[in-house]
Amino acid sequence: MTLYLDLGGRPALRHATTRLLTRLQLDPLFAETTLSHQNDLQEDLIEFLCFIFEGAPVYEGRTANEMLGPYCACDQTFDHLVDHIVTVLIGSTGASPLETTIRARFDRLRPILLKPDSDDSGSPSPLLSARVPHSECVPA
Repeated sequence: MTLYLDLGGRPALRHATTRLLTRLQLDPLFAETTLSHQNDLQEDLIEFLCFIFEGAPVYEGRTANEMLGPYCACDQTFDHLVDHIVTVLIGSTGASPLETTIRARFDRLRPILLKPDSDDSGSPSPLLSARVPHSECVPA
């Protein structure tokens, strides 16, 4: 079973992203970013989450950096964003196996969102392109 199915599929991701955007608007750390960045964010974010949670074989939407980069000025804001994401997806935080898996997926995005122009080798990051095969960014 995939993480996508464990989380409840697209309907659950749609509900979670609605809650996420509300939480981000209420969070003083993200409120201004959310208001200026919200156009079409929910639909793009749903598609992106479907992909990273193995509910879609290919992702063709906006880059991770375009969607989430404005929320990730540093490691602390990245971690705070992921805390919000985990909470809306599974209801709370507390080191459950599901939470650990979700956080691992987002940890793979950390270098892309905090250093958006390239990876450590100087090559463009694979999630900066619009078409990414699933095998290039999601751990097996």
